[in-house]
Amino acid sequence: MNRSNLPAADPASIAADARVVRLTTRLLMLIPAGFVGFVVSSFLLMGADSCRADSTTLLCSTAAQWWIVWLPPIGAAIGMAAGGTLGAVLSGRGRPVGAGIALGWWVFAAAEFTTWILLRN
Repeated sequence: MNRSNLPAADPASIAADARVVRLTTRLLMLIPAGFVGFVVSSFLLMGADSCRADSTTLLCSTAAQWWIVWLPPIGAAIGMAAGGTLGAVLSGRGRPVGAGIALGWWVFAAAEFTTWILLRN
């Protein structure tokens, strides 16, 4: 095959594709992180103080226990959506997608921190 008939690679297109791949792979890592957070939260909740019928602590409420277990995967999903949206906007403007990746992980970290706060109260 004659190489002169092949279209020349556009450097801007290659850079845009690299940004999309980088954004996607780094945000997809939030899926296993959310799953691990879910499992760890479940184990921490089971190992927390035993709740009796007369307990009034936050940890003993059903609502708090639900949030402790489900906040990590919810935070991971919201982080992926927020980071992906910001990353797509930045990529469309030809800018680095690092802020989108950071936003996704910060949202997940905030969910994990909130879970930790709920476990401690």
